[in-house]
Amino acid sequence: MIYHITMSMVASDFMKITFESENNASYQLVISDVSGKILHLVTGETNEGINEAGLDVSQLPNGIYFMELINN
Repeated sequence: MIYHITMSMVASDFMKITFESENNASYQLVISDVSGKILHLVTGETNEGINEAGLDVSQLPNGIYFMELINN
């Protein structure tokens, strides 16, 4: 299970996501627009404890986006 998710913009084109996991598992980080279109997908492996993922958002135009962190 993943919990305690925080996001921060490190620069105008890079976002850092920090989250805590109870165990080792795979995850998907999905960025979609308001219409539901998936614009960015990152997969990775968590370790038990604090984890970080980075996203290059330089190619995303200004707008409203949704982020979904899926624990597999």
